[in-house]
Amino acid sequence: MAIVQSRAFVIKTIPFQDTSLIVRMFTESHGKVTLLAKGARNLKSPYRGYLESLSLLEVQFYFKPTRDIQTLSKIETIRGFLYNCTEMRTTFLATAMLECLDKFIRDHHEDAPIFELVLDTLDYMDTHRANSASAFIYFILNLTTLMGYRIDLDSIKKTERSILSVPDNRLEFLKKIEDADIRIGLPDLPEGFSVGGIALSIVNYLAFQMDLPVKLKSLEILSQITQSNDRKE
Repeated sequence: MAIVQSRAFVIKTIPFQDTSLIVRMFTESHGKVTLLAKGARNLKSPYRGYLESLSLLEVQFYFKPTRDIQTLSKIETIRGFLYNCTEMRTTFLATAMLECLDKFIRDHHEDAPIFELVLDTLDYMDTHRANSASAFIYFILNLTTLMGYRIDLDSIKKTERSILSVPDNRLEFLKKIEDADIRIGLPDLPEGFSVGGIALSIVNYLAFQMDLPVKLKSLEILSQITQSNDRKE
């Protein structure tokens, strides 16, 4: 049994027995892992307050390859993202990123570029909350590429039937997003652009390529809210 120390993000927590939590994390060193946080729901637990989904953490856990669930040992927060965020869309998009990790990343599949992509995107969302939609599109396009299913945006017009349905007047924006460096900046979302619709389309494309029945609750709710607001206007 090895002791592993790594940076990580919490993807999801599930109550276990009376006082513990099962925690799915995306780690820098071991990819997606499932950990048991013993007694995490106790008021005096050393884990209490740390297992927040939009935080960059430093975790230590006992790792045994033959086990499906590892044991959490220590945890501390390196940085929190989107604290006191009042913009519903930003929160839904950040949550959708974590859902993508849960749905598309295999357990114990180490992928440092994807970890850095998540970190860079959350950092951008935190400092450019009004442009979080562009950040999510950047994330899902680059995740698709890193997973080995890059979308050839130039060929969409030539394809009569495509799982990825993108209006011609949106292609240029997607190309700009794809070519951008998020650490320098991203183009603003064009007026009238429905982030929920295009994001769902790209997610569905990736799910089709991986032959996975994927639905992201965060994006579906965001899309419903957007459609409702459009009808009101």
